[in-house]
Amino acid sequence: MFRTTFEYRRNKYLSLHTSYTWSKAIDDGSIVTTQGGDNDLPQDPDSRQAERGLSNYDLRHYFVSYVTTELPRFGGPEWLTAGWQFNAISTLASGNPFSVVVGGRIRDFRVIDPDGNKLDFCTRLTS
Repeated sequence: MFRTTFEYRRNKYLSLHTSYTWSKAIDDGSIVTTQGGDNDLPQDPDSRQAERGLSNYDLRHYFVSYVTTELPRFGGPEWLTAGWQFNAISTLASGNPFSVVVGGRIRDFRVIDPDGNKLDFCTRLTS
């Protein structure tokens, strides 16, 4: 794993932080149960080494940057107008750390309200 960080503070009103991480995750079984029909059975039950490969949660590149600036005080009472900030965060990552599997159509989707009553309605999702 390699990680580098850069932080810049111009004054008490402006702060910039940037971080980059390169990593590689290798294991012999990332998941216990599967989603979407993946085969989780080992190729050879007697050799765990045969299962060695990139993890399902392998993220090679991970970049985070954020900026914080304190906004100038504008007219009005100090208790209402002082201390406001503007913050922005950007996150960029390679890989696919999770999998959301929704396929086909969902029919007769039921929701139970706090009183225990079933609310029936039909939701259609196309694949």
